[in-house]
Amino acid sequence: MAGDPRSTRRFTRMRNQAKARAQANNAPCARPDCTLGPIRYDLGNNHPLSYNLGHITEIDRGGDPYDPANQQDEHCRCNAQAGARYRNNKHNPPRQSRIW
Repeated sequence: MAGDPRSTRRFTRMRNQAKARAQANNAPCARPDCTLGPIRYDLGNNHPLSYNLGHITEIDRGGDPYDPANQQDEHCRCNAQAGARYRNNKHNPPRQSRIW
């Protein structure tokens, strides 16, 4: 079984290049519902306002983790919230009623 592609050296290098490009352009968060303001590039990796590389199509849905067209710049918190919504919808399907 293959491992997570996001833990490879290739992905880390690509993420660092995307972060440098976003920082040079002062790219905003790509989430339309984001109210956190600009991305802070000077903060640590796990700070809610720091940079995080998100994916438009989730990797487990067939999105290519190495395709630049499938990547977007996000806050760490925005990416975590989107992942939590996706995971909850994926693993907790709506219950059917007992009334037939």
